[in-house]
Order: sequence, then structure tokens, then C-alpha cells
Amino acid sequence: MKATGAMTSVKAILVKASSTISHENNLPNQKGQKPVADIRQKLIDDGVIVDFVFKQDHEFSSTSTAASVILGRSANGMEMWRDENGASLDSFRE
Repeated sequence: MKATGAMTSVKAILVKASSTISHENNLPNQKGQKPVADIRQKLIDDGVIVDFVFKQDHEFSSTSTAASVILGRSANGMEMWRDENGASLDSFRE
């Protein structure tokens, strides 16, 4: 799987069309907020993701939600998203 994105604000990220997601879906049921599994399924139902590929750009309000949708598991977006040199987003906050 390979995903590309662009930061749109401090925590938001725009996932680019043609980014791929994992076939695995091990997202836990979360309490208090909309479960990421539901967000992933809605993107599939709405045709944003078809055959595990983003068919259009999609903005997420959270880098972690985007990373979790792509990986099919809980993920820390500030650690998982990396620039072309391999530096995590978290390293830019230091």
C-alpha cells in the first residue's frame, strides 16, 4: 500500500487520489467519537475508495484518522505520515 497526502492545517491532511489502503480491517470499536471503521466503510460506500484505491482526493480532519483508514488499524498519524526523506510529521513539531 502507498498513500500520498498534503497537510492542509496543523492536524488535517488531504489524501491524494490513487493512494491505496490495506485490505486488512482491524479497526477497533471506539467510544465517544465516530469509529474509524465507520468512516472507512462510508468512504467505500460513497465511492471515494474503490477496490482499495482512493478515486479522488479526500481531506481528513485528523492525520491519525487518515492513517488508520489507510492501514486498517489504529495508528498515530503524526508518526505514520512521513516526508520523502522519511521524517515523521512529529519530528517537525520538535
